[in-house]
Amino acid sequence: MAKLKVIGGAPLKGNIELISDELTILACQAASLLATSGTVILDHVQSTPKIVATNKVLQKIGVKLAYNRHEEILKLDAGWHLTSVELTANEVQMVGTVLARCREVSLIKTPEIAQQVSELKIIFNQLGATVTENDTQLTITANHLEGQAFDVSSWSVESIINVLTVATLTRGITVLNGVPNLPVVSSLVELLNKMGAKVHRTNNSTVRIQGVSYLHGADLYIINDQLQAGFYLMLAAATGGDLVALGAYADYLQPVTKYLEAAGNTIITQRNGIRVIGTQILLPTKPNPDLLAIADLRIQIGILAVQARQLGQTQFEFSKTLAEEIRPWLGSQVHYQEGRGMTLDGPINSLPTTLTYHESTVGLVGLALALTVKQTTWLDQAELLGELDKKLVDHLVSLGAQIKIEF
Repeated sequence: MAKLKVIGGAPLKGNIELISDELTILACQAASLLATSGTVILDHVQSTPKIVATNKVLQKIGVKLAYNRHEEILKLDAGWHLTSVELTANEVQMVGTVLARCREVSLIKTPEIAQQVSELKIIFNQLGATVTENDTQLTITANHLEGQAFDVSSWSVESIINVLTVATLTRGITVLNGVPNLPVVSSLVELLNKMGAKVHRTNNSTVRIQGVSYLHGADLYIINDQLQAGFYLMLAAATGGDLVALGAYADYLQPVTKYLEAAGNTIITQRNGIRVIGTQILLPTKPNPDLLAIADLRIQIGILAVQARQLGQTQFEFSKTLAEEIRPWLGSQVHYQEGRGMTLDGPINSLPTTLTYHESTVGLVGLALALTVKQTTWLDQAELLGELDKKLVDHLVSLGAQIKIEF
């Protein structure tokens, strides 16, 4: 069994090239079903297990596709004749587009998508579909749908993708209020409009969709993963480094950059990305609400890494389960209160010599902490970290992290 040996405290310096945004690719794969003519061409598609699995489902539905791994181009041709299939949690963002094309869709219910299932029932009941369910399955049927207004401010991103895509072929006008400023939303709107949809942002948080009769093929260059950029910017700040996240956009990362600036770091927006220059003394800083609202574990772990070097008490958002997993590492310096999340008394100056974990997400927390604390730390089950990002350790080493894999 492989272990990681981490000598913490080394500043992360250099440039990091970001991967393509997986969620945007998944949303665009779903949107490709709406095109009855022409080909949807997605550029800068780096294959992941979820993307491969979604391609297989699209082929079962009847989509003709071709993927060039070297050029990172995915071509999708839905055509006229499609067949509905039973969707799983991995394809929950496809419910709306399968319904729009096949008039019926079924989704296997699992605890991990309980929120999305509840939101889907709200969406399609209001749009005029027939929604039925049992203990294991949600089924939606509809011959036509009528536009409605929704407040999506508290919805999951998968549900926003569903209502945004299905509304393009819905009668009348659909209005979405409280739409978050996310790369996947902006990219999806761009693709849908290129396909012939009529989607308009009337202000920063309101999207208006006028239904049309049909959509056609179009092309889109997939944006880089902005949350990956935020993760590396935070790790660089937590280690007092100097890093440029190539392909990062200030518009999407304002909550991250404002937080890092408030903690005493220097943020420079460049033509090719965002640069953070770390400081030796991080000021105690409370994460702003917009930052806490980002529902991505990498950002939450980045916040923890920064707070591990801050003096004083800070709060951050982790699930109770994850909080209990890392509590033995931090001892009396961490507390969990129901409804308030975790409280950390910083700075963290020491960790157990060996961090043991059984899930990849817990391992990522351990790695982030080990990078910030000036000691040698061993992480069990290094292979689990590869489940999240196969190139994670290589990227960190290229930036100056002192990490070795030993057997």
